[in-house]
Amino acid sequence: IRNCLLSQNIILPDDIVASNEFTSNTVSIKHVESLVEQQKEGGPVLVPNLTVKNLNPSTFEKMRVPVAKTLLSTKVSSALLYCISNGAIPQEAKATSWFIEQISRWYDIMQSKHKNESLDQTDVDRVAHLRDMLQWFPALRFTGRQQWKPIQTGLQLSTTSALELCEDLSSRGLIDFL
Repeated sequence: IRNCLLSQNIILPDDIVASNEFTSNTVSIKHVESLVEQQKEGGPVLVPNLTVKNLNPSTFEKMRVPVAKTLLSTKVSSALLYCISNGAIPQEAKATSWFIEQISRWYDIMQSKHKNESLDQTDVDRVAHLRDMLQWFPALRFTGRQQWKPIQTGLQLSTTSALELCEDLSSRGLIDFL
């Protein structure tokens, strides 16, 4: 997802834009670049680990999850919202902030390692978030070639598998959480 975002803009579905009252439907890395530039020029350092390296990863860094997670994190989403509220970044960045927050939350649910962060059928909020992702993520469009992307298939496959696995195993009483 990070590599896709680095190479092209992502266009959110119209219903997401309308329900969140965004002024733009475009998710763009240029908003995060603005944040990095402000931090570099002496502005408040809101995300210390976010650097130019995260925006221009080498061939090997493109494969490292921690480098991607730094870019697609709740901290970056919150920092964008802070900069928007101060007028340092345009209102159009709200779509980018929202997208980064959704991906960060999805990743945290999918890779949880502790019981209190895990996926279980009684946690309506986490299950609802994953089901929401399955609804809007396939409707994303991308600048350049207007085609289905492997990241869309990957997210759908992994999310659907996790939800069905959790439901099946917990309904049979084999696990309490996944």
